[in-house]
Amino acid sequence: MPKKPLPFPQPKAPEPPVPGATQGQRVIVRMGNSQRFAIDFYRKITEINPEPAPIVSIARRKGRNPRAK
Repeated sequence: MPKKPLPFPQPKAPEPPVPGATQGQRVIVRMGNSQRFAIDFYRKITEINPEPAPIVSIARRKGRNPRAK
C-alpha cells in the first residue's frame, strides 16, 4: 500500500529590511546616441554572529618589487 506524500513545509516570509540598512545607488550609462543603461547597486547590512577567525600570514617573496621601476 503506497504511503501518503509528505507536504513541503511553507517557506518563511523574508524579514522586512530595517530602515537605513538597505541602500541603493543607480548609475546610468549612455552608449552612442540612443542607448542608455541603468545599473543598480544595492547593499544590505546584516548582523552575523561573531566567531574567531584564523590568522593566516602571507610570506613575502624576496627580490625585486614588481611595482618598482
